[in-house]
Amino acid sequence: MILTDKCLEAFGVYILKTHKIASWECFENLPKLLQNALIIEFFDSVNITVDVMPILNNPIKWQPNTLCLEKEICTEEIEYFDTRSEATEKAIEKANEIFNN
Repeated sequence: MILTDKCLEAFGVYILKTHKIASWECFENLPKLLQNALIIEFFDSVNITVDVMPILNNPIKWQPNTLCLEKEICTEEIEYFDTRSEATEKAIEKANEIFNN
């Protein structure tokens, strides 16, 4: 699991209430793509934006971005990934750090 500490606890409460998921195990059995979508939705609800953008190289690379205006934090990792899902997970990791601090 990408989420830790306060963030994991808050996400657990959020996911069980907002999506009526029966248990944490049900969430863990969802495909990774759906798990990430629900995690991103949670971060939207607490004003942390998780985003990735394509870098038009040959081949296309993906750059993770995380934004939290309340804490005046905007990150653009100088790190590129071959897939959107890898970049998304890196952006989620950064959002987790922001939430926990």
